[in-house]
Amino acid sequence: SLQIHVCHSPLRECQVLHDRLLAMMNTKEGSLKPEDILVLVPEISRYAPFIEAVFQQDDQAPGHFIPWNLSDLSLADEHPLIRIFLQLLALPESRFTLPEVLGYLDVPEVAARFGLDSDDSALVRDWLERARVYWGLDEGHKGALDLYPSEQNTWRQAFRRLFAGYALGESGHYGDIAPVASVEGVNAAALGRFWQLLDTLERWSLELQHPRSGQAWQQTLNRLLETFFAALGDEDGRMQHIRDQVAELSEKAAGLSEDLTPALIRHWLTQSLGTRSPAGHFYSRGVTFCGLKPLRGVPFRVICLLGMQDDAFPRRDNPSEFDRMQERYRHGDPHPGDEDRALFLETLLAARDKLYISYTGRAVKDDSELQPSVLVRELLDYLDRHYTHTNAKKPLSELITTSHPLQPFSPCNYLPEQPFSYDSWWLDVARSLGEKAEDFSSTPWPTLTLPESDPEARHLTPTRLLRFLAHPVRGFVQTRLRIHLDDQEWEPDSEPFELDPLERYQLQDRLIDAWLQGRKITPRTLRAEGLLPHGAPGDKAFADLERSLGEMWQKLERHGLDQNQSQSLEVDLALGDSQGRDWTLQGRIQHLWPGHGLIRFRPARLKGRDLLNLWIDHLLQILAEGTENQRRSLHIATDADFALATDFGPQTAEDHLRDLLECYWQGLHSPLPLFERASWAWASSIYGSKQDEQKAMKAAQKAWQGNGHQNIPGDKDDPYVQILLRGTSGSPLETKEFTALAERLYGPIFNHRGQPS
Repeated sequence: SLQIHVCHSPLRECQVLHDRLLAMMNTKEGSLKPEDILVLVPEISRYAPFIEAVFQQDDQAPGHFIPWNLSDLSLADEHPLIRIFLQLLALPESRFTLPEVLGYLDVPEVAARFGLDSDDSALVRDWLERARVYWGLDEGHKGALDLYPSEQNTWRQAFRRLFAGYALGESGHYGDIAPVASVEGVNAAALGRFWQLLDTLERWSLELQHPRSGQAWQQTLNRLLETFFAALGDEDGRMQHIRDQVAELSEKAAGLSEDLTPALIRHWLTQSLGTRSPAGHFYSRGVTFCGLKPLRGVPFRVICLLGMQDDAFPRRDNPSEFDRMQERYRHGDPHPGDEDRALFLETLLAARDKLYISYTGRAVKDDSELQPSVLVRELLDYLDRHYTHTNAKKPLSELITTSHPLQPFSPCNYLPEQPFSYDSWWLDVARSLGEKAEDFSSTPWPTLTLPESDPEARHLTPTRLLRFLAHPVRGFVQTRLRIHLDDQEWEPDSEPFELDPLERYQLQDRLIDAWLQGRKITPRTLRAEGLLPHGAPGDKAFADLERSLGEMWQKLERHGLDQNQSQSLEVDLALGDSQGRDWTLQGRIQHLWPGHGLIRFRPARLKGRDLLNLWIDHLLQILAEGTENQRRSLHIATDADFALATDFGPQTAEDHLRDLLECYWQGLHSPLPLFERASWAWASSIYGSKQDEQKAMKAAQKAWQGNGHQNIPGDKDDPYVQILLRGTSGSPLETKEFTALAERLYGPIFNHRGQPS
């Protein structure tokens, strides 16, 4: 029989495999033994930690233990020291990417050799992120690789920026150098030690380029070990094992008259250190896990193929640079792709009773479909063309394929009609979640209420209040649940060929601020900070930025904003609520223009956050100055301008501000169905466009759903919203609280809307 299993991750594959093996051995016949099962994995080193985590002995559930053994793990896979040594040998071909260089700090022997600890590594990573290093030693290094010879985003530029920051502090640009001012005090010593490591790597990248005799290579590589690895105690004998292999290399090359090339040395040591497995018990003592290699497919009652995704099998052809066979391929020459096809067929024929195939076929982030190995896909297509199931309306491939839930505690894993799990611990978790889900499964939004928050939460800044009200769900999850999700992944080795939307917006905002302060920002300035694409694309990107801001500058000039005239106002207010508790607001109001009032601007479309920012500062200005004068405040956006016009005094301003603070306090104790996009879409339709509630709700639904075809996310795609949607049904936009909160937050703002001058 043939089974296909689709999972979300390698760990989940191993968990499902453990359950399916228990099910196979729990049949009425009961004749299947662990020794009758072979598990083949193309990427055995990647799956080894997950196999060990799932199949190791569990004292809490001894009845679920399956005897097993793991083979084909190389010494390089077992210890990072050997992997780093092989990486050092490849320094002449290295691009010196940031992840590669920082990877040396993760090896204790290397970090200790250069006097760096974990705190130093954290500082260095932060400094290098600020310096925007991507790859390349300098422009010469890039030019040698036949790429554009620019110093931008290289280690040379980072060196100048970081050490200039240590020497000059926040002193502005010094020629073409933009100092990074975060390097100071005793912490600067860590930067010096790290740069000693980088200089050593650069020196050895040159030294390892030249051919040598076998004896000379032994001396060179022994010096390499002494240079990069500290003697922290070699209990496992890894360092000695490397020296032994280097000595063996020298002995084998003793009779050669020609020098050995660096490529040949790397190939030999990679094979020697990377393929010698530690002693194990192959094909014995239970289920055998091993690599998918030739001569592994000996007959077994059950053969399982794990990790059969598209990028893992068949192997990609990556010949050595001294392999001359690749220049003139002839029929019969070895080819990894053809060999793996034959190996796959050999494995199919070796399975006597069952063939089990598993792969990561669903993305863990968005549940999108991932492709299996092309050989698995061809097998399923062959079955669909030539075989059918009696009285089955579906293709045979769908009948034998099972897609498993993302989590092991999903209730679906314990339903009788599904391939059930044997894990009692996860069963208790599933039951617990099921009981809680029954309490609010019919509600579209959670109604839980948390205990009283810390009184310190009543002392806040205008910025903190704005941040919370602009996205109350995120504020609740971060503040009360202590869950912080990364909004954006940093890709430190991706060269900036173009500006992404966030970078474009940030540069636009910076250009406007510089213009209002009477300063001129040039492409040279931004290149010194590593913010523009290289070469001509960078010039074009800067020209596009200035062109896109033409209308914004015209608006600012039309309102008569003089350069260097912006002022700020300190705010220090104490308010009381109806329950006798005190509020404290301390901060500063920016962008106050004499004769014009509060004017804010942003090079983007008008959003609800802009109105909240304008409204909060408008109220704070009235309270801080304590006058009854009529006031106007203005927000300038790319699509529309929004003006506030009020004639009320401090008491009314305090009432409006107190309502915002009470909304904030309520959102700290219970998640509010108040959303960044949908609530603003509803309010702007009702108040701004004067549409009826039905059309306003359609606009809100559109903002909630987003547009997947145009890659426009909606509120439902927000990771913080998704956390609170677990265990609910329906849409939170259907609740009365949704429209009530949107009206409460945005209604007063639109009610005091004026005409932009």
